[in-house]
Amino acid sequence: MPEGREPQREGSTSFGELHYRLLERFAPPSLLVDENYEVVHSSENAGEFLRFAGGEPSRNLLKLVHPALQLDLQAALMAARAEGRPSEVRDVRVRLGGEERAVSVGVHPFVTAEGGREYFLVTFEGREASGAAAGGGARPLSETLAGDKAVEAVVRRLEDELQRTRERLRATLEQHETSVEELRASNEELQAINEELRSASEELETSKEELQSVNEELTTLNHELKEKVDELSRANSDLLNLMAATDIATIFLDRALNIKRYTPAVRELFNIIPSDVGRPLEHLTHRLAYGRLADDAREVLERLHTLERDVHTSQGERHYLLRLAPYRTVEDRIDGVVVHFIDVTRRKQAEERLRASEARLQALVEAQERFVADASHELRAPLATVLGNLELVHRFPDMPEEERRLALGDALSEARRMNRLIRDLLTLARGDTTTPPPPQAVRLEELAAECLRQISLLGPEHRFEHALGPVTVAGDPDRLKELLLILLENAVKYTPAGGTVRLELAARGAHAELRVRDTGVGIAPEDLPHVFERFYRADPSRSRGADPGGTGLGLAIAKQVVEQHGGEIRLQSEPGRGTVAVVRLPLARGQP
Repeated sequence: MPEGREPQREGSTSFGELHYRLLERFAPPSLLVDENYEVVHSSENAGEFLRFAGGEPSRNLLKLVHPALQLDLQAALMAARAEGRPSEVRDVRVRLGGEERAVSVGVHPFVTAEGGREYFLVTFEGREASGAAAGGGARPLSETLAGDKAVEAVVRRLEDELQRTRERLRATLEQHETSVEELRASNEELQAINEELRSASEELETSKEELQSVNEELTTLNHELKEKVDELSRANSDLLNLMAATDIATIFLDRALNIKRYTPAVRELFNIIPSDVGRPLEHLTHRLAYGRLADDAREVLERLHTLERDVHTSQGERHYLLRLAPYRTVEDRIDGVVVHFIDVTRRKQAEERLRASEARLQALVEAQERFVADASHELRAPLATVLGNLELVHRFPDMPEEERRLALGDALSEARRMNRLIRDLLTLARGDTTTPPPPQAVRLEELAAECLRQISLLGPEHRFEHALGPVTVAGDPDRLKELLLILLENAVKYTPAGGTVRLELAARGAHAELRVRDTGVGIAPEDLPHVFERFYRADPSRSRGADPGGTGLGLAIAKQVVEQHGGEIRLQSEPGRGTVAVVRLPLARGQP
């Protein structure tokens, strides 16, 4: 075939495959065996010359071949190996498939070029036995092998093997005679040993009697020990049930700080399994925010005293009293350390609640004192004005009508101011002392629109604007309305006629942002840090009306409302250009 050309194909089968199939069909049956006569490959039609016996299968050709062919095949294989050329045995009579056939066996040796291994190609050619041959019966093996040089080589090899076998047999006989002599000597020694054993047997009889008495004593002792073991087993069962029933996490350590035993509650704090018994304590990981456990255990062993520590878990959700004490045996010997973890979480929580209650009580007391002091201070001046004017009218009934009207007007104005002051003081006091009601979902844009409508009726000379986005917060709608009215009233109060008050509301991230803008007189920089303090009033000239400065509690109330709702409030102001009040409140859950 020219180089580079693909082999021609007939349909889906190449000529090479066709060639192989024709060889299998028309060539004589054959086997390929290695140097040990193990079959490594077989043609399809070689099976009729083989016989497979029961038991463990074998690949050795001499065990697989038909029994009538074994001798001739073995002779041919040996001849081919000895001379290195093909060997053949002809017309061996074999009964195959119920009829007698003449089989010729050919052996062709060859050596592989790659590994130098020796292989043999064994071929079988069978044909019907001829009449003459059939009449004469099976051809003797001596006639088949006569004149064949291969047979002579086989005979020589067999003679050599026979000679070596004789020499080995002679050496074996000599060894046998030597062994017999040695056995005779050993027999004499055994007789002497037998005498010694007889005397030893007599001694053993004596010892047996002694052992029987010892055995009786041991039986009694064993019974006593069994009772002790049963008692110890019951005590151990009681201990195990006690450890399983207790909620206290306890670890028993030996003197090397290795784990000897632990209660089930320890698994809540330590990553521990039964196979960890015997491991050092320092090898275990735990959930405690405490890293000196092993150092404390060593200190207990050295100083033989009890240590106590307040510890908690890494997340701080559980609190424990850590107590380490020496492990004393019944012989009063220190044999390790006992580590207890007593859960004091409920006690800690009760202490924290108590401290919080004390703090709230202290805050209430301080608020009460502050309320009384602030009220007495702020009510003293307007009350003096009211009393002074009323006494003046009472003492001088004939005073001019104009002066009477002015005196009564001043008293009425101060009485109204006292009323507002008392109202604001009560609002602050309620915020300081009462618990806010459960929060509700409040649509803040609707509440803001309602408050803006109410304020616009009180200030018709102002321009009102708004930009209200949909916002929902969680809180008290009454207090939130109070917050909006305070901020809007302040904006109107400190904005001249014709000015603008603008209300803005929008969601900013997770918070609602409320802005109240005005174009009023603004706040001086030195007053801005103090505007949320109680009873702080800036320059009275900021007010556009006759009421100079109000009660000084409005922004304090506004800050209180904002903080109760978890928010923050601040003012941005520039004198002569106006003020912006900014309030940030957390959005309700589910608010986009």
